[in-house]
Amino acid sequence: MADRRLMGLGAAVLLLGAVAAFLLGAGAGGSRGSDDRGPTGTAAFASVLRQTGHEVVSLRVGLNALARVPDGSVLFVVAAPTLLPSAIVGEAELTRLTSWVEDGNTAVLVTHYPDAFLDELGPAFEWDALERIEREAPVRTRPALAVLPGPLTLGGALAVEGRGALSLAGVRDEPLFAAEDHAIVVRRALGDGHVIAVADPFTLENRGIGAGGNLEFYLAVVRLHLKEGGSVLFDDLHAGGGDDFGVVAYARRAGLAPALLLVLLLAGGYLWRAGSRFGAVLPPPDRRHPRASSELVAA
Repeated sequence: MADRRLMGLGAAVLLLGAVAAFLLGAGAGGSRGSDDRGPTGTAAFASVLRQTGHEVVSLRVGLNALARVPDGSVLFVVAAPTLLPSAIVGEAELTRLTSWVEDGNTAVLVTHYPDAFLDELGPAFEWDALERIEREAPVRTRPALAVLPGPLTLGGALAVEGRGALSLAGVRDEPLFAAEDHAIVVRRALGDGHVIAVADPFTLENRGIGAGGNLEFYLAVVRLHLKEGGSVLFDDLHAGGGDDFGVVAYARRAGLAPALLLVLLLAGGYLWRAGSRFGAVLPPPDRRHPRASSELVAA
């Protein structure tokens, strides 16, 4: 009984600790947003685009804003660093994105797991398709070679770090880069537009954009698919960069995070005590005192 109580208390402490870290964490350097200068951010690539004269737009309120985006644009949808989505992807957003691509725009889906965007628009994601790189290896990346020479593959082999890959689905999927006979980058025609799926976000992150031909590839994507009058867009909300919005962000700015943490601690303590048993547990009848009831009355 005591062991179960200790296990329940330990689980409650771990849960409250995770919630506290979420509420009180600064959130800097933990997203793949276009303004995040941490190792997993994409600010370096966004800066290169601005220096080359492109208009870069950050979408922090979801993809419904695509209705006001000019045709011929390129959208980068990058998954957040964790396996949990940073924002819920609604059906309306997926429908809007699909019709937006079909109208002649390009969506670049960069993810390390089968997220909602890849399930809706891109090829299927394959877990652990590539061999694991040993920790003692001097180089922590592997080359993804071009399948065929073309406008998007002339910048050289990509440097990839993850183990995921993409599975092809018919003739409409065009593999661009592959590692160990597994597709890493796939382009799919959708209506008048295209979807380009990349199975490793390391290729776009600040720490990996300068490795191999990663930067040249993404610049080639923009040069080939961006039309006159179009813009380069970053879906920063689903990349984890939407921390400036919402109830938690307001609580941080207003100084209410400690109060919320105290409420969670009180709630956790109440639930723990409410689930505990009052008093001792009586042994079963066959283990009690063997005397008859008449002896107890006489005594």
